[in-house]
Amino acid sequence: MILIYYLLLFIFLLLNQSQYIFGGDSSEFSLVARTFSVAHPPGYPLYSILTRLINYVVPFYSTPWRVSLISSFSTILTSYILYKLLSRLGIPKVVSLFSATLFIFLFPIWQYAEIPEVFALHNLLAIAITFLSYRYSKKNHVFYLCLMAFLMGLSVSHHHIFVLFVPGWLYLLRLKWQPFLRKHVTRSVLFFIIISFALGVSFYVYSIIASGYKPPLDWENAKTFDGFIRLITRSSYGVFKAYDASSGNITNQIFDSLSFFIFALHDFRIIGLFFASIGVFSLKKKNKQMFTFFLITMLIHLFFLFYTNFSLSGSFTIAMYERFLIPIYLLFMIPFAFGITYSYEVLTLFSRKWVKNNSLKKILMYGYTLFLSAYLIIIAFQNYQVIKKIPKLDYFATYAKNLLDTVPKGAILFVGADNSYFTTAYYHFAEGYRKDVKFIFINILDKKYYRDQMRIKYPELSIPEPYDKNKDLSDFVKSNARFGVYLDNARGGTWKPYGLLWKYYETAVTSENSNDELVKVNVRLWNTVYKIPEMDAELKKILHLNVVQDHYINSYFNYSKLLFATGHIDQSATVVKNIISKYRKNDIKTKLILVNLLVYQKKCIDAKFYLKSIELSILYQSAGLLPSLKEYYEKCEINNPDLKNIDNIMDKSSDSSKTPLKEF
Repeated sequence: MILIYYLLLFIFLLLNQSQYIFGGDSSEFSLVARTFSVAHPPGYPLYSILTRLINYVVPFYSTPWRVSLISSFSTILTSYILYKLLSRLGIPKVVSLFSATLFIFLFPIWQYAEIPEVFALHNLLAIAITFLSYRYSKKNHVFYLCLMAFLMGLSVSHHHIFVLFVPGWLYLLRLKWQPFLRKHVTRSVLFFIIISFALGVSFYVYSIIASGYKPPLDWENAKTFDGFIRLITRSSYGVFKAYDASSGNITNQIFDSLSFFIFALHDFRIIGLFFASIGVFSLKKKNKQMFTFFLITMLIHLFFLFYTNFSLSGSFTIAMYERFLIPIYLLFMIPFAFGITYSYEVLTLFSRKWVKNNSLKKILMYGYTLFLSAYLIIIAFQNYQVIKKIPKLDYFATYAKNLLDTVPKGAILFVGADNSYFTTAYYHFAEGYRKDVKFIFINILDKKYYRDQMRIKYPELSIPEPYDKNKDLSDFVKSNARFGVYLDNARGGTWKPYGLLWKYYETAVTSENSNDELVKVNVRLWNTVYKIPEMDAELKKILHLNVVQDHYINSYFNYSKLLFATGHIDQSATVVKNIISKYRKNDIKTKLILVNLLVYQKKCIDAKFYLKSIELSILYQSAGLLPSLKEYYEKCEINNPDLKNIDNIMDKSSDSSKTPLKEF
């Protein structure tokens, strides 16, 4: 029956798998599945092989859907092994199954079970090795060690954060090392353990072979020894850094560690944290061995969050942070299950001691069961409101096409951000979309092997040699400006808004002379090509989607700046009004820019209408916002008594020289 239950759960996950490319690294893995490419460091060779295999074997649906099968199957198998582990730890089977089921329906777990990503497979390897470690600690059979060694090898060739579990696993094994060494260690046994581990690690050969075929995506040229070492050590990011923008900041690092509990409160609710909290004490009392494993591994994961120092100020870094909570949630299910068991035992004792009426006893116990069922159903139902939208969520695909359609024929396109590059790379290389565009990945242009590839692919381009990414990018742009150069983020030089991108101009004069044509192009793009994603409260929970929407809105805002700079004041104000009415209803700075725009047009009545929607006390708390209010009073309410008070505050502050409109 249990297998049938998990089969039904698997089918349910299949029905909600993504049919389109997704944000973050997800699109990259779909590209790997189609083009025999090498993913970003450390390369994820095990996952890459599986994506290639499953995309070849499964003959139906889209590539993202096929690759998502790895995630959904891994999640189901993880839940099943978790159920078996909890049962081995003495948790009643019904509670073990309840806890393992809840694990699937936690939002980050469920979301990453439906899209191409590496974390579901990482969880599967982690729970499998944990289960085998515990089984070996109770029954020291050589087979368990060989299988563990193989899975450890697979972990090495998959995701490096498996090392966060290693101290805990070693602790589980420590009691059996001496008996094992005395009874079982022979040359043949050691040979099988080493071979098992090496077999798992051997999947890294994928990166070497794939690199030899010069695929469209190859971060480190892994076919060379130096490139292979750079790939597996992640030296481009920093060996011990989760991402390249990470840097030390003790205050932010402490906040990162504590933020886990904020996320856990949101995903588990207060009830779940209550069960997990009392479960920690119950786990210590009933199974000190597993308690110590949990404590060691949890503290290491929290230290990892502290060390990586994610800047949780934007949707992109919050989305990265959320992914690294997935293995922590897996760990969390152990004390959670013990907490439910302990609370049931306490309730049973209470019922026996204090409740004399048998009917009341049954009502009490049935009530507890209904309470837990309601808890699971509520979490699953609320999260399903988001998950059910994933299969038909084509926003990332549309975004990729919009970026590619922005670029004129034969022009050069640089995109560096994850959501910009991986999505467009998938459509350009895997789907053959806009093959006329000169598609260059600026982030690895400093790699000689990549420059050599680009010279072969685009012989008409002038590419400096040697190339220093901190010095020579401007030379590359200038020497190839005749083709048209477009970036997703403006760099040094003269750049102007061009839809979702920025266009390079060789001189300020060339830039000024192109204003009329530039405005026409932008009007066409924003009126006929683009549609800014509209997101309800459920879709906003998909953090990478917020990143994409922000790019649209920020680019739309840059469009309004272009209109203002070229004398199209009414159109500029209309764009800002659209941003406020649809996307940033409570953004004070955007409202102040609109107020200043209206004042600039001498539309004081309209300006006053928007100013009324702002709590003025907030403006007085930030000297940087007061110049806008001052400008309004000077042009529209010169006799307002607050004007003198504003002058006094601004005289004492160094952060009040410009209105947002002047920065605009």
